[in-house]
Amino acid sequence: MTNGRTTVDLATARVLLSNDDGIHADGLGVLERAVAPLVAETRIVAPERGRSGASHMISYADTIQLRPAGSGHRYMTDGTPADAAIFGLQHVFGDAPPDLVLSGVNHGLNLGDDLFSSGTVGVAVEACLQHVPAIALSAYKGQDGISWDTVARCIPDVLHKIAGFGWPRDVFYNVNFPNLPYAEIRGVTAVPQGRMDHAASFVLRADQDPRRASVHRLRHNGGNGVREGDSDYRSMREGYVTITPVRVEITDWAVLNEMKEAFA
Repeated sequence: MTNGRTTVDLATARVLLSNDDGIHADGLGVLERAVAPLVAETRIVAPERGRSGASHMISYADTIQLRPAGSGHRYMTDGTPADAAIFGLQHVFGDAPPDLVLSGVNHGLNLGDDLFSSGTVGVAVEACLQHVPAIALSAYKGQDGISWDTVARCIPDVLHKIAGFGWPRDVFYNVNFPNLPYAEIRGVTAVPQGRMDHAASFVLRADQDPRRASVHRLRHNGGNGVREGDSDYRSMREGYVTITPVRVEITDWAVLNEMKEAFA
């Protein structure tokens, strides 16, 4: 414990890995290979298929299966990313909670408004609600894919920085990696969550097939219409690995106090 924050000794840490892109996703493999040499133990619980956009959805009314996914402590579930986190925290690590939960590395950024729909972030939310330190990690996906070499080389520095700084109660961290060669990364920076100022993060589009006029698809806006100022969006464009502290206790205390005064 440092200044009221929970720190993690990576060398002795037992770590749960999960994601929303599925058990076979490249990002999960990159994360596992980067983390394994740094920690005492890793166990994996992830959805059996991609569940992007699932947010913190919980399958509380459905039955959920957990099955082995290869040798060692590797498992997959037919539930959501948050379900996978619950299985990992309460079943796969049933003897004692893990010291740290890492979610990702997501195939695409999770910046600004996207935090509310991200299944990658949903894993970290569930861990935080169960008072386990957590980090959600995502990477920019360009036309040529993702610079996995850069991601893998940045992960140890990011984890050491955050683990040493620590987690305040009710806080997890959201990390994003630029799609740049490692030599062009400008550093690691702590920034606030950005916000869309005059546009929706997801846009409803009619299907292009005129015979399917009643069918629509959701398309990601890609960060157009972002509010100006210091943010994860801007620092990402400038070539930084971004870290944003996110709270799960979301009461707006300033507005609440104003309401109490107004309603008195």
